[in-house]
Amino acid sequence: MASIRSVIIPAAGWGTRLLPASQSVPKELLPVYDKPAIEWVVEEVIAAGIERIIFIGARGKSSILDHFDRHPRLESILNKSGKETLAQRIKIRAESAEFIEIRQGEAMGLGHAILRGESCIQEDYFAIVLPDDLYLGKPPALRELIDLHEREGGSVLGLQTVDRSKSHLYGMISGNQVSDRHWRLKSMVEKPSP
Repeated sequence: MASIRSVIIPAAGWGTRLLPASQSVPKELLPVYDKPAIEWVVEEVIAAGIERIIFIGARGKSSILDHFDRHPRLESILNKSGKETLAQRIKIRAESAEFIEIRQGEAMGLGHAILRGESCIQEDYFAIVLPDDLYLGKPPALRELIDLHEREGGSVLGLQTVDRSKSHLYGMISGNQVSDRHWRLKSMVEKPSP
């Protein structure tokens, strides 16, 4: 079975929970410790073996793709000022994967955002990573999901347990538990009332 090499990262939301900070800076570019939140996500997907990263963006969010592009002038300035390590980091980041941006002209939900990326997918299976939560671990969570897909075939979802009172904020599933960490999905509903 061919490995998963492409990921769609929906990044077209308004970021209303982070206003006013997200009014002029996409929430994905807001810092988490020493780098933008989206960079943590991209580092995870690259560590998982992903080669093509497709951002589904919106008006005013092209700075996300810009962040992962080469910056020869900045690299030159950094090199001349003795900050070669930073210059090299920018270059390596830009060359570590193919970065693509697709515009979601109108916010029509997650399913629509994913469908917008369909034209860039070349494999039968691909990953979708929602950048709202960061999962930091070794191996990366996405690598574990890809490994499970390669062993079992079919589609695989990464899930987390949430309190029922917060169900209106998340997609919820029902299914049969196969092992302590694996479930066979029966049904799924997007953001039900508690």
